[in-house]
Amino acid sequence: MAGPLMIDDIYLGYGLLYSDIQGQFPGREGLAPDDRWGQMVTLNFRASLAIGNSIGVSIQPYLYYLPEYGKIGWGVPGPIGTFLGYQPNAIALFQIAWRKQVGNWDFTIYDAFDPRIYQYNVWDVLLSSQAQFGNLTPIERVGRYSLGYGGGGDLNNYNPQARAGVHPSNWNGVAGYYNIFGVRAQNIISPTVKSLYYLFRNTYWDSRFRNVSNSDIIVGGAYIQAGDPYFTTYAGYNFASFQPFNSFMHWAVVGAKKQLGPAFTLYGQGGYAWWTGDLDGPSGSLYTVGLQQQLGQRTAQYFEVGRRVFTPVTGPYGIENYVDYRINHMLGVRNNITGFIGMSDRKTVPGGNNQVFKYTGLMLNSMVSMRLTAFASSGWSNTESGIDPFIYDDWTHRFGLRYNATQNIQTQAFYQYQEVSTNSAAINYSEHYIYLGVTKRF
Repeated sequence: MAGPLMIDDIYLGYGLLYSDIQGQFPGREGLAPDDRWGQMVTLNFRASLAIGNSIGVSIQPYLYYLPEYGKIGWGVPGPIGTFLGYQPNAIALFQIAWRKQVGNWDFTIYDAFDPRIYQYNVWDVLLSSQAQFGNLTPIERVGRYSLGYGGGGDLNNYNPQARAGVHPSNWNGVAGYYNIFGVRAQNIISPTVKSLYYLFRNTYWDSRFRNVSNSDIIVGGAYIQAGDPYFTTYAGYNFASFQPFNSFMHWAVVGAKKQLGPAFTLYGQGGYAWWTGDLDGPSGSLYTVGLQQQLGQRTAQYFEVGRRVFTPVTGPYGIENYVDYRINHMLGVRNNITGFIGMSDRKTVPGGNNQVFKYTGLMLNSMVSMRLTAFASSGWSNTESGIDPFIYDDWTHRFGLRYNATQNIQTQAFYQYQEVSTNSAAINYSEHYIYLGVTKRF
């Protein structure tokens, strides 16, 4: 029996965007001039339906209106949505899940459909933000952005064909769609021991729902974990296969995590990766060593180094050598600053995109008052990819304000300056970006 349809998390917003880009940005030369300004009205909500005691269905559409064009479209939160704070926990446009508990077993079957793409830069990857988008029916272009494209997407993310050099006149504005279907079973063997088994398939289509070659992934595995919050051990096995599913990557690991007093946690993992089938990808030993430490009442640091399996959203898995360090310090009770630095060296199967990625940055967050918060950040990243390396150097500086006029009304102001230089004459540019907006939650 279906329960009542619940509609919540309703947001109505308005955004004004300005972009001034100078230099060589791929595809920009084929576009008509614009006035650098754009605006949109947005509506976002969540509709949920429970069917019996085991099935839940939810849809989270993102509707928008372009005043200058008088057109309505739909999508999901993108970069502008991130600034506005829309649905921070939304992971899918549509999802359905069945869950059943039998004795000590907990079974879940789920399906999630999501139009999205992941950008690769120091902020979007390392800070776990993402650009998402939907059907881009009407589009208003502002510099290298397009309102309606998830509220401010980059031209590079239009579709795989665009990244392959198709002329902008042939872009239709949507990069593609993901569907993730999975099953998971968890067994509570005892109060301190549990096991987990999982299997999922990630299918990717282009904007016309044609399957994208070598992008579908099947991943599965099993883990067993024993211990308590102070000391935990685990062991697991995983496998992954990629379209056309004639090869498998396998990796097995064992690990432990130990809390050494209230201010220090140490963890480590070891394992091995190998391939079977037609492909012979990167293999060999795996390891991770990391620590989390509280340095007094105001400072905490995190450090991790190792060699682990690299798991991209689409395409072949691989192995990366990496190191990452972060430190956070409270400046009084209202301010905190975070610094981070690291690098990774990624290898995938033959024909994959090998990369060396370096990054560093600082972030400052401040609660100016009970209603006003501010943030500032500055970061650098450098990417070298391919046999004849393509070198991409990126400096990004950001500043933003959020003001809560009432409990349900928030205003935002955001500024970004980005400067990109490469060893290709076709990609070297700088940009000033401004966003002003207001949202109301009902």
